[in-house]
Amino acid sequence: YQKKLPALFGKAVNDEKQVLVTSHSSYFPLALSTLLGEKVYTLEGQTTRGRKEYEIKLDIEDIKVYHVKRNSEGYSTVEELEIDENGLKEGIPSFIKVERELLDRFISFEEE
Repeated sequence: YQKKLPALFGKAVNDEKQVLVTSHSSYFPLALSTLLGEKVYTLEGQTTRGRKEYEIKLDIEDIKVYHVKRNSEGYSTVEELEIDENGLKEGIPSFIKVERELLDRFISFEEE
């Protein structure tokens, strides 16, 4: 369901609502790409008034993604991540670091 959350929030943005989301999940920001560019995402679901379909499309200007991390002095720093029609340009820095560490550990097990 995490990959459908951006579509649900995208529906709210299409309805001219402002949405603020925090997440420790890599799925959420990566799933944003399904709503950008020339793509139209169809969100289907059951409502109290029956089954509904919503077509959702967002422009790059509709989305901002920020990466918050703690610096060496213990203060939080905020960095805006770049987005294009394919989603995040470079990924999420702290997730990439952990993914690399896990991959290195996995490769070292394979070599033994």
